[in-house]
Amino acid sequence: MEKMKPAEAAKLATKKGELMWGGRGSRKAPLKAPVRVTLEFLPRGVVIVRNAETGEQVDKIRTGTEFFAAKAPRRKPAPKVEPKPETPEAPQDEAFFAPEEAEAYLIGEKKQDQGEEKHAPIETREQWLQAAIEILRPDFVSVGLPIPAKVQISVGFGYGAKAESKKILGECWSKAATVDRVNHIFISPEITDVVEVLATVVHELVHAADDNVNGHKGRFAKVAKALGLTGQMTATYAGPELAKKLRGIAEQLGAYPHSALYPMGAPISLPKPKPEAPEGETEGEGETEGETETPVSSGPKKQGTRMLKVVCSEDCECGGYTVRTTQKWLDMGTPRCPFGGEMEIAA
Repeated sequence: MEKMKPAEAAKLATKKGELMWGGRGSRKAPLKAPVRVTLEFLPRGVVIVRNAETGEQVDKIRTGTEFFAAKAPRRKPAPKVEPKPETPEAPQDEAFFAPEEAEAYLIGEKKQDQGEEKHAPIETREQWLQAAIEILRPDFVSVGLPIPAKVQISVGFGYGAKAESKKILGECWSKAATVDRVNHIFISPEITDVVEVLATVVHELVHAADDNVNGHKGRFAKVAKALGLTGQMTATYAGPELAKKLRGIAEQLGAYPHSALYPMGAPISLPKPKPEAPEGETEGEGETEGETETPVSSGPKKQGTRMLKVVCSEDCECGGYTVRTTQKWLDMGTPRCPFGGEMEIAA
């Protein structure tokens, strides 16, 4: 190898611009293992030396820098790869599995020919609700507000009801409220009508897609109406077309695997039949006074004491002062307002 400058070395290059690099001329001797390189001439006298095999930069020199160079030897032609002989295809009626597997395979093919699709059996209400979400995804895409890739959905009571009489059908929690940064949806366990359940799912999915940013206004209202929800946006229900579509989805999913749960006990209580008195006892003997029904849940018991509203006259200086108390204290006497007015139990 000889020392030369880049312009001289370029004359040694092959048609592909390749030559052998032995290191800078400042070395006492060239590299023991020269590298096949190309030279890339840049403005302002800069020359980039690149490995011809990998394209990686080997060095960066100037046009006046000497280096050890030599002609690159001709590349050896790549060895010819003989094509492998094709394996003859097995006859279509030949099975590559055990007889019992072949039977199952043929049964499966027969079912597919008959148009039967294989679906994993839906055993839980959560599976049913998740399957409904997947079916509804294209509808949300069509209105420009796709459902998040992952949504948690389950059955549970709403959080934050203002009164026992207010029934929350569904509730969606934003990503900011969860550790996994996934929207969580809860559907009331009190509802079992499939159209009502699915309409509630659609309502809550709009919240999830919007991540609760717009509440029940703006984009939420626009998308909810586009999907077929109607009524007040805080209490929507399925319009005729959406109801028809939801019934079709319910038929596709099968029965909703859920039984209604009433937090205040069943809405209709039938009188329990009295057990027949054992022989030798008259009716009423053996009963415990003050016996109560079995609680409907294991949670805290409902407060049995009723708070009564007591008000003063609006003509009084207090302007209708109002308090609540129990019958126990009212039996001792009605209270007076801060201005001494006599108060009465509200009608």
